[in-house]
Amino acid sequence: MAAPSHEREYGQIRDFLRRFVRRFRTVRGMEALCLTVAAAPVLAALGLGVDAVKGWLPYAPLALSILSAATLPALAGYTLLCFLRPHGLWWAARRIERQRPELRNNLINSLQLYPQLAAPGDAGGASAPMILALVR
Repeated sequence: MAAPSHEREYGQIRDFLRRFVRRFRTVRGMEALCLTVAAAPVLAALGLGVDAVKGWLPYAPLALSILSAATLPALAGYTLLCFLRPHGLWWAARRIERQRPELRNNLINSLQLYPQLAAPGDAGGASAPMILALVR
């Protein structure tokens, strides 16, 4: 049996939002990974600077070690968080609507109203054609 048209249309919205979340997570993770990779040469360059000043500042190597020991794991954790942080469909809808104000809450309203349309039985006074128009 074929799925009703409203299920296909809502499925398109749901699939679009899932793809948006997946792409956003990938881009954010790649940015964090680039930040982490860029921090390593900076810390290496600081190491060369510490070699030059350790005669004047005897504790400079210890300070660099502590800085490195705190920075690299923190950046690695941030990178993992960016790749693995879950974002729901509601979050994606709000983010898209903030970037595209002409949508005027249509994505969020579609996510809120569709369960009323899909529920068997009484729609609770909701107009099915109005909800379908919004989803479309």
